[in-house]
Amino acid sequence: MGVGYMGTANGGYRAASLATASVLALLAGGFALPVAAGAQAPVAARQGQVAFDIPAQDLNRALLTLTDKAGLQIFYDLEKVSGKQSTAVRGNFAPAEALSRLLSGTGLTFRFLNGNRVQIEPAPKSGDGAVQLGPVRVEGAGDAATGLAASSASDMLSSEGSRSYTARGAVTSSKLPLTLRETPQSVTVITRQQIEDRNFMTIDDAVEAATGMSATTANLGSNTFNARGFSVGATQIDGIPGAGGTTGGYTPNSAMFDRIEIVRGAAGLVTGTGNPGGVVNLVRKRPLEEQRYGLVLHAGSWNQFRAEADISVPVTDWLRVRGVAAYEDRKFFVDLQHAKRPLFYGIAEVDATSTTLVTLGASYEENRTDSFFNSGLPLYSDGTDPHLPRSSRGLAPGWNFFDVEASNIFGSVEQQLGGAWKARVSANKQHWMQVYVSPNINAAIDPVTGIGPRLTSSISKIYNPRDRLGFDGQVSGDVRLFGRSHEVMLGASYASETVKKPKTAVGTVVPVVQSIFDADPWATPEPDFPEPTPTGRYSKTEETGIYGVARLNIADPLKIILGGRLSTYKTDTRANLTSAHALTKESNVFTPYGGIILDVSRNWSVYASYADIFRVQNTLYTADGTTLEPAVGANYEFGVKGEFYGGKLNTSFALFRIVESNRSQQDPDNPAPCAGSPTGDACYVADGKVRGQGFETEISGEVVPGLQVIAGYTYTDTKYLRDRTATGAPSANEGLAFNTTTPKHLLRVWSTYTLPGKLDRLTVGGGVNAQSRIYRLSGIYTIEQKAYALVSARVAFDVNEHVKLAVNANNVFDKRYYQRIGTLASDNRYGEPRSVLFNARFTY
Repeated sequence: MGVGYMGTANGGYRAASLATASVLALLAGGFALPVAAGAQAPVAARQGQVAFDIPAQDLNRALLTLTDKAGLQIFYDLEKVSGKQSTAVRGNFAPAEALSRLLSGTGLTFRFLNGNRVQIEPAPKSGDGAVQLGPVRVEGAGDAATGLAASSASDMLSSEGSRSYTARGAVTSSKLPLTLRETPQSVTVITRQQIEDRNFMTIDDAVEAATGMSATTANLGSNTFNARGFSVGATQIDGIPGAGGTTGGYTPNSAMFDRIEIVRGAAGLVTGTGNPGGVVNLVRKRPLEEQRYGLVLHAGSWNQFRAEADISVPVTDWLRVRGVAAYEDRKFFVDLQHAKRPLFYGIAEVDATSTTLVTLGASYEENRTDSFFNSGLPLYSDGTDPHLPRSSRGLAPGWNFFDVEASNIFGSVEQQLGGAWKARVSANKQHWMQVYVSPNINAAIDPVTGIGPRLTSSISKIYNPRDRLGFDGQVSGDVRLFGRSHEVMLGASYASETVKKPKTAVGTVVPVVQSIFDADPWATPEPDFPEPTPTGRYSKTEETGIYGVARLNIADPLKIILGGRLSTYKTDTRANLTSAHALTKESNVFTPYGGIILDVSRNWSVYASYADIFRVQNTLYTADGTTLEPAVGANYEFGVKGEFYGGKLNTSFALFRIVESNRSQQDPDNPAPCAGSPTGDACYVADGKVRGQGFETEISGEVVPGLQVIAGYTYTDTKYLRDRTATGAPSANEGLAFNTTTPKHLLRVWSTYTLPGKLDRLTVGGGVNAQSRIYRLSGIYTIEQKAYALVSARVAFDVNEHVKLAVNANNVFDKRYYQRIGTLASDNRYGEPRSVLFNARFTY
């Protein structure tokens, strides 16, 4: 796909929008492969015969398609191609000839810079003003005559440097590198510009601000994200399972990522097992082709200080490296809590041959939190709000702590196979270690005495290591059928998570009984912990899968995507103390995927899609002794998408329905002890069903010159369609809302505007996050958070082309609200009060 560049005041170029190297380059790994400098590479690129089938269409989209099939990286100014129509290219041509045909009649020509890098530029005019197609030339990168700095990451979908709130495309929905308009599912991309403008320090910050996303508290203060009424599965990194999850405590640092792709709805094709809410894919930064140095300094409320350094250097023509370091030292609005978060990230790319790209990298992060506030706040025992100060720790002791270390090693090999065929193999290994002291605090507050919650007398110090390993291999290319070219991709993946030798040290305390309103966090002394001993169990979860996707070019305006995945899921557990062993397995579960996209005009498409995902229930047994079949979450979606200004602005509207069926219910005819269960527990039937449905709309990108917007509204209604008690009778839930902590109405808006004329150094912006009432039942009481809206604002000033200053204010009107609701006894958490954050950004 093409790469757009926007001219700067000094005649140079800087990245304005990066698009992929085509619909199939990312099938093979998402990258257009750079080649070693030399005269032979452009000759090969011009002479190799490739089958093309590109209809006449918007020039930018045509370039995106041609670039991948031709194995090129194309640089151009989006402004110069916007609004132009390409000429159709059908048949077998050398890439240079195909590009010449594509540009015919557009007033543009091209030249080779070096390797497989090509620049699009205005064609010269003859003396009578007639446009001529200029000669194809081979020149060095960074030609002084034009001021061009042919700079981009090898990830041609990279959002970095685009200064945009929209993306050229995404790969997470179907593993195909499609533009947002070509993707038959709801996808939000949080670009690098959004991350920087909104000061998203962690991935959790960014995800919760996205269209349709909400969160609930998981264990240890971490978050479980929800979309369309269902939880979102584990996070991926570059398409491979990794990062954090709902196991607590760790959320990756945003400094090492280019963008975040969020798919809402079932995504079993790319994840295998999981929940039908969606998937989050974190895409790492890649080395740049030009030398660049960046430094960012932050300072804000509650003594928050953070520094980020980012250096990218092309060491030779065939080696590029990049390093990112960040350090954050901050306190919080909750009393005493204090965190230190260092990050180190490095990546290298090697052009091993003119058609082979090797990538190696590693990262290391820590999150060390002292005086950890783990348990949230309780309510009065009659269900009313005690209106504790937002800075309250409840009864959480001051000696609590939570430490996480996460190290990551990754790599890939990408190979062009000839024509449009490519292959990619990638691997990711993560080690994650948690050490924490996190005592439970139980009971609601007595409305009369203010007493009730208290520490448990037994306090555990937990050592929880885990390892994640993932592999993915893909091969992709074009096939000719019925006179048209169709895209095909086949792949296989493996993922495992292992928990080895968790240890626990148990200490005892004599809890001090005290009122929560004036509690002393140091009143109960920290216990003496003995040497930890093995506890819990060793466990290893493995998932293997083979998958395939085809994008069928039925007609110029009509595309059909068909795909499927065959998965095997296995869990092996062994008790560390008793050596009791259990092995469960779910084999050959098929997950289908289908979508149809019809271009109804130059700017608009309609689409429909089906995707599903399965969730294992193989620890439960039926009366005949077999494990319970998986629950299946199916996503049905119909929508309209628009693309304007050469991809600078994207819009979407979607109707959706998710139905999860085969949910476990106790078998009324086989209660405990059930002969079919090896544990003598009750037996189960796959009989429950729930539904989430509604609609959503989103707009992202540049609405008018200088105005960047990302805005989305989601309406979600959830319901228990079938839910039975152990007797088989309808439960009290049946017919009621399935997920009451998912807001029915959810609005996310953020925009910035760069002032015109002499004030163009000044950018102002702001946004609103609003949601309707949420609630949760706790016994006979209802815990609720009423509807609220939060306002944020930003002012930025470009001192010069290298230095930018900005200030952000969040929760401008200091709204008091519960960001998370829990039970009467715990897990109710205030949202952050008004805060201010200053930053200075230096780029050279």
